[in-house]
Amino acid sequence: MLLRLAFNRFTHCTVEGLSPSHDYQFRVIAENFYGRSDPCEPTSLIKTVTEQEGRQKKGLGDTDGVLSSRLSNNNS
Repeated sequence: MLLRLAFNRFTHCTVEGLSPSHDYQFRVIAENFYGRSDPCEPTSLIKTVTEQEGRQKKGLGDTDGVLSSRLSNNNS
């Protein structure tokens, strides 16, 4: 099934609202004054990550541990 997820003039796009831990494939259609192209070949499978996995990949660590540490320090 093809869904229109975005419309922009850039060479990159962020797709929001995807479910964590699911596989997705994307196809791009170019459109301009002259018309619309055929869809490109599908991307390889792209697996979304959970919020915790995303934070770890970005080096943000475990926020629950940080919050627990702050609460312990405030109760002293």
